[in-house]
Order: sequence, then structure tokens, then C-alpha cells
Amino acid sequence: MVMKVLQRILLLGKIMSQNNDNKTSSVLNLLFDYMRQHKSSTFFFVAFGLFWAFTLPYMSYLFGVIIDRIKIHGLESVSVYSFVLIPLCLYVSIHVLRSVGYYASGLFSLLSIPAYKSEMVNKLFTHLSKQSIAYFEAKKSGFLSNKVMNACIGLEPIIVNLFFTIFPQSLAILITGILLSTVIPYFGIVLWVWGIAIIIYTYQSAKLGQIKASTFADSCSVFNGHIVDIIGNIQSVIHNATFEYEIKLLKQNMNDLIDKERLRNRHSNKVMFLQHLAMNALVAFYLIGSIIGYVNHLVSIGELVFVMTAVTAIAALTSSLGNCFLALIYNIGLLQDGLNLLKHHPDVADKEIASSHTISKGNIKITDITFSYPSLPPVFKNFSLSIPAKQKIGIVGGSGAGKTTLMKLIMRLYDISEGNIKIDDINLTSFTKDSLRSQIAIVPQHLNLFHRSIFENIAYGCGHVRKEDVIAAAKKAKCHDFITSLEHQYDTIIGEQGIKLSGGQRQRIAIARAILKNAPILLFDEATSALDSATEQSIQEALETLLQDKTALIIAHRLSTLKAMDKIIVLENGHIVESGSHNELLAMKGAYYNYWMHQSSGFIR
Repeated sequence: MVMKVLQRILLLGKIMSQNNDNKTSSVLNLLFDYMRQHKSSTFFFVAFGLFWAFTLPYMSYLFGVIIDRIKIHGLESVSVYSFVLIPLCLYVSIHVLRSVGYYASGLFSLLSIPAYKSEMVNKLFTHLSKQSIAYFEAKKSGFLSNKVMNACIGLEPIIVNLFFTIFPQSLAILITGILLSTVIPYFGIVLWVWGIAIIIYTYQSAKLGQIKASTFADSCSVFNGHIVDIIGNIQSVIHNATFEYEIKLLKQNMNDLIDKERLRNRHSNKVMFLQHLAMNALVAFYLIGSIIGYVNHLVSIGELVFVMTAVTAIAALTSSLGNCFLALIYNIGLLQDGLNLLKHHPDVADKEIASSHTISKGNIKITDITFSYPSLPPVFKNFSLSIPAKQKIGIVGGSGAGKTTLMKLIMRLYDISEGNIKIDDINLTSFTKDSLRSQIAIVPQHLNLFHRSIFENIAYGCGHVRKEDVIAAAKKAKCHDFITSLEHQYDTIIGEQGIKLSGGQRQRIAIARAILKNAPILLFDEATSALDSATEQSIQEALETLLQDKTALIIAHRLSTLKAMDKIIVLENGHIVESGSHNELLAMKGAYYNYWMHQSSGFIR
């Protein structure tokens, strides 16, 4: 029966949250979703809140009953045991049960709230993982990570405050008001009028306070994003001696943060002052009124004690609720700041028709595509290219010609505006993004390595692999020797972005990862640009073996790398201006010939 009532409450709460126009609506939606998923936790929290709320005013009532019976029967009367001892034992028993309830709720929250927080992080990271590469390029990593942390930090106090403070204490005040109405009717009327006025004022203040809290939380994310940006580029700061400049920028961000915090705190202090003023006025009214009633024999001594203890409890509860409500507003601001991440829908999303196709051949067909980055001229316009399965294509061109962009489009990091790209005659949009990218190995121009071990970095994205397979891939990439020379070998932590390794070592780690992945399509973007000539030659031999039975696109820094390609295309301004083998292109004495001659003469373009 109780569970059915709880389900109706949850359904009503969801409807209310969906009809709510202010920013707390998404917070309420999230909380009600979690409450439905964790019904046992919610049931316990609600049950404890009900017990706490009903027993608090009842204890004041029992205390008044005890005083009245002592006055009537006296402590020396035999009937004291039946008339006084029973309510006294009940009073003590309730105290004990409330203490046990506090302890049990604390244990229960230790089990359930971390699960809430885990689901929150999973929800946000799952959503972030679906965003396009353009989204992350436009946001600072510290800004995004701080928003996730804000949501995680804000969630727990909201749950604790709602279930263990606001819900039981508000209900306790309500029940106390009903009991007071039975003792002195006009006391109850005053309490209802006072309570409604406080609720209206608090609600209006909460809307403004939530906006200020959310604005402050967003400023915190901006500030932390700036700090992470400085730390992430600390070598540039040191090399250019720009500490003073960065401190100046940091102070500007800090001043903005302080201004937002002052606005939030000023609002909080104003609300607390008015709430305490209203509370003190209510307490004074009740105390004076009950004393007058006792003097005029309208209330008994027990009822007077009940009123005084009940009003004192209401005063304490109201003060606690005021502080708790302000904390709730602040934490809703934090949580909302994190949930704002969910408002941005992915620019590149899986279509409804998408499924996990298997790439068996690897032929790529690009037909009349048009693509441009936001607010920039088109990189490609009516561009077409056909790559038969297992063919090796070299790509040459100046900066901005579209070489790297072409690879990004094949991986569907961006969506094209016109035309289509197909792999094995299947449109890219028919693949799920994960199934497509899991079957393409890439060595990017800008290497991204994790602050983890060398083993983890090589095995990344390759599923569960054996150490022997990782070592074999490292040997083919010519990085096994330098790895084994390190103290911890494959367990060596390489630092953020692989900062402990040289540029050439990082590239060889990335090449080893591509070798281990053994995907049917390989993309190399300046894959050997940071290698010395001797190492490049040794890796070239490994690549020739690797490229067998693979479809490969290779952007080369050194044109000698492309001599063995089946075909080389030369890009200029998003158009293919030349196409052919190495020897055929040299014979044309066009753009490729000029690039070759520049490098042969010692000028690397």
C-alpha cells in the first residue's frame, strides 16, 4: 500500500517537474528518475521522514500530557505509574527509536547516495562521449570537467537536504500546526497564514537565488577551465616567461568569480534575515498568547508546556529549514550547471537506421561531398574520390588543402552538408559511430596519449589483448628497444599527453597502437614526421608489411614515404589537381614534382 502511494507521488512529481518552466525542472526530472530507479532507498528515506515528522510534535504533546497528569495526580499517587510512567516510557522509547533511525538512515545513505553519484557521472560522460570533435575543440577541458564535478558535488547535498531535512521538518511543522489548532484554534490559524506567507516568499526567493547560484557555478567552471589551460600549457608559459601575464588574466577571472559570489551571498543573507525575523515574530506571538491563555484559564499547564516546546521546536526547525533551503539553492545551482551539459545535442549523432556493420573489403567511395567548418568557407565542394579495397593512397598538399579534414570525414568526426561517403557500399550514416571507428586505425598528426602506462597506451582501443601481442606490435613499430631500456618498461607511466617521451617515441607508440588494432582501414596523418631518417627507414619496412591487405590513406611529411603507394593524389583548395603513381606524377612536372624538388633540394615544405 505504501509503495503504491509512493509510486503515485513519484508520478505526480514527474508531471510537476515537466510542467515547471524554471531551471530546476531538469534537476527535478533527474531526481524523480533516480527515485524511480531506487525505490527501496526512496521508500526508506520517505518512511524515516514520516516517522521523524510525526514523532517530533508528538513528543512535545506527550511532554505536556506528563506535566498535566503530574499536576492532577501528584507524584505520590499510586496512579502515577499508570498515568505518568506509560507516556514517559513512550517518550523515552521514541527518543531511542529516533536515534536508531538517524543511525540507520546514515548507513543507508552511505550505500545509496554513492550509487546516485555514480549514475550522475555515467549519465554526463555518456552524453559527452556522443558529442562531436568540434564540441570539444570549442570547450576547455577544465571547463567541462568542472561542470561534471559540480553536478557530482551538488547531487549529494540535494538528496540529503530534501529527504532528511526539508521533507521531514516541513511535515513536522505542518503536523505541529494541526496539533496546535486542536489546543487553541486561533493559534493554528495564525500558523497557517504565517506558513503560507513564508512558503510564497521562499519560493520567489528560491527562483532568484537559483539563477544567482547557477551563474556563480558557471563562473567557477570558467575559472577552473582557465587554471587547467595554464597548467596544461605550462611549458609554453615557462618558455615565454609569461607568468605575470597569466596571473593578470587569472585575476580578471577571479574578480568576476568574486562578484558573482557576492551577489549570491548578498541574496542569501537577505533571505535568512527576513526568515529569522518572521520566525522570531511567530515565536513571540505564541509565547505571549499561550501565557495570556494560561493566566485566563484558557489552557492548562500541560497545554502551555506543549505550546512552548512546540513553538520552540518550530523556531528551531524554521531556522534549520532556512539555512538548509539556501544550501539547497546553492547546490541546485551546482547540479544545474553540470546538467546544462545535457542541453547540447550532439552535432554528429547516430541515425535511427544506424547499426553495427562489419567492414569486410574496405573500399571507400566519396561522391560529390561539400563540407565547411562553422563560419568558414567550404573546404570541399563537389569533391569525389574512389579508393578500391586494399589500395594504398598517398595524399599530398599544402597547409589548408583539406588533407586532414578528408580523414576526419572518413571517420565521421564531422557530418558533410552534401553528397555521401560509403564504405563497402554502405553510407557512413548507416554505421553507428562506434562500429565505424572501431574498424579504422589512425595515427593522427597531433598525438593524444594518456597519463597511463605504455602498455595501456598501446593497447588502448584494441579490446582485451595479451602482453605478447602488445610487445609484438611494439617491435614492429620499432619502439620495443627504448621501452625495455626504461626502469619499469611497459609499466612506465608516460605523463600527461606522453610528456616524458620524445616526439619520435610518442609517434612510435601511436604506430604500435595502430598495428595492434589490425583494422581493415588505416589512416596515417604525418605518421613519421617526428622520426629521424634511420628510424623512419626501419618503420617503413614494418609499414609495408602492415599495409598488406589493408585500405590505407597516408598523408606524408616526407614524400619518399609515398614512393610505394598505389596512387598519390595532390590536393589544392579542396580539389584533386593531380593523381597517379610517384613516377607518373614526377613525369608530369606539376605540383607534385615541385614538392619533390623542394625536398630534394633541402627545403621541406
